[in-house]
Amino acid sequence: MRGFCGTTNTKEKLMSSGNTGLVKVKESSPGCFIKRITVTCLLIMIYAGVDEASAGSFIVKLSSNSSTRLAGHLKKMQKTADMMHTPVKHIAAGVGLVKIDAGDEYDVVQALSKINILPGQILYIEPDFKRSIIGIPNDADYAMQTGLKAIAYDNVWDKIAENREVVVGVIDTGIDINHPDLTKRIWKNAGEDWLGSIAQNNALDDEGDGYADNYFGVNILTGNGNPIDDNGHGSSIAGIIAAECNNIIGICGVSRKATILPIKVLDAWGDGSASDFIAAVDYLINFKKRTGKPVIINASLGGYGYSQAERDVLALAGQEGILVIAAAGNDHLDNDFTPLYPASYDLPNMISVASVKDTGQLSYFSSWGKSTVDVAAPGEQVYTTRNGGGYHAVSGTSFSAPFVAGIAAVMQSVNPSAGLKVKDYILGGAIPQATLTDVLVTGGMVNLSGTADQSAQDLQEVVIPLNKGQNLVSFSVSPLYFGDSAIRSGKDNIDIVWQYGDGVWNSYMPVSPGFSDLSCFGAGEGYWVDAKDVGAITIAGFADGEWPILTPGWNLVGFPVAVNTAVADVLAQRYSGVPVEAVWGYVDGQWRSYVTGNVGMSDLIDVEAGKGYWLKSNR
Repeated sequence: MRGFCGTTNTKEKLMSSGNTGLVKVKESSPGCFIKRITVTCLLIMIYAGVDEASAGSFIVKLSSNSSTRLAGHLKKMQKTADMMHTPVKHIAAGVGLVKIDAGDEYDVVQALSKINILPGQILYIEPDFKRSIIGIPNDADYAMQTGLKAIAYDNVWDKIAENREVVVGVIDTGIDINHPDLTKRIWKNAGEDWLGSIAQNNALDDEGDGYADNYFGVNILTGNGNPIDDNGHGSSIAGIIAAECNNIIGICGVSRKATILPIKVLDAWGDGSASDFIAAVDYLINFKKRTGKPVIINASLGGYGYSQAERDVLALAGQEGILVIAAAGNDHLDNDFTPLYPASYDLPNMISVASVKDTGQLSYFSSWGKSTVDVAAPGEQVYTTRNGGGYHAVSGTSFSAPFVAGIAAVMQSVNPSAGLKVKDYILGGAIPQATLTDVLVTGGMVNLSGTADQSAQDLQEVVIPLNKGQNLVSFSVSPLYFGDSAIRSGKDNIDIVWQYGDGVWNSYMPVSPGFSDLSCFGAGEGYWVDAKDVGAITIAGFADGEWPILTPGWNLVGFPVAVNTAVADVLAQRYSGVPVEAVWGYVDGQWRSYVTGNVGMSDLIDVEAGKGYWLKSNR
């Protein structure tokens, strides 16, 4: 537990009788004084620095994560005679927020002790610490995207084979969903009805995730689905991560496959609370469980109050494989001694990011930490999207973190099963800088090319046998790079490879790669391979258990099965809600089919690893 982390003029009186502490808060100026007080065997953390905690707001953590149990407990609290006017709400699994109207002479500990009406069921109570945007120095000049060059983006941006959607949760002030460089990169909630505008929507929680009309994101502050950015901070972060590329206008984000899920927890002044941040992380944890999509969190916010509940929910995110990228802060402090949260939580799924000039020197405003701040990224004169349209240059660690979040999204897209190993790729691929050696964990600056090279250690090889002539095959791996570099052997035995997608045929010819329009071999796809002779092809890539997503009509696909699996079982387990008409396979030179409307006459019984199939869907 941290004690003094700054000067304080707090006048306080602490009296103790047995297991009951008494605190009377008279007046406070900014400070970080924390005391532990045991009340009827309950751990209560009393924080006297009012500038770092929301007055009268306390986070309550139950010993059980049961939401039902929490709801019942909060309901009983509201019925308690001394707490009839105490607002309470659920914010995450097993976590509730309690607001107590406390005056200067209010006996805080006695009030908190009344919360513990079911002894043994509350794990801890703590203040609801403030969280704010990481402040932006006002000396920024306009510049172009030199930060992308600084992370070696130009070297590999058109080579890395991003092929899967990755959702980046930007927990911030919201996002301008109408910005022309962002509008196509905002996550769309297919489970919610969209009637043309937020004002026209049906005000219903159509898919049951706790928020009505959250078609474009979530507003934790209002409890609805309108993540409007009334500050501008979040909109600038989103552009660095995922602004649309190759659309003639504006800028290009680090990741071309990331979609941004805006979650508003900060108000128009950039201020918020730990409890709202916790609710946002909890939402993203449940989002990943519900959708199965890879999720990354960008947290360009912070405060100096340690929250056990905040750390707990971030640890839960780590258990779900969610990487959290956090800004180290702009107060030019050593975070080893004056930690900023959430960046300073020592968790395996956290990356804390400092700011550097494009040339690698630590920014004059950036905080650092030899054991608490992992890596640096460009954070000065970063040219990005502006709220309301247009572009501008911004500075701060808030805008360093999204470079790292973007790189993480690229690697998750290429290797969806990587999970938290992406952190190892990023830190291992950092380029050492002499001026950073003694101030950061890696002593280096992030580098997209270096990160990709680090990931190559996990490439796997898959060998697919080929008959002479036509072969209908699939690969269970996703390549790191576009082009034929994924083919480790057998290329000389191939005449041509055909792939069918979105109603269009694309081909690859080893003798004329420059004239080929099939640029990548991916998992979940089917391919026609015309082989000159009996042989095999060896493909290198990342293990990918992704099942193909079907579109209406014919789909040329491959299934990620390790052993022969009945066609009926594949359709029942993976495509039960999809109207599949037929599955066709090319086996030993003969066509075989499985027709859902006439199973008795079907002669395609199993799907096999390494084989491709034609599947007709009426969806």
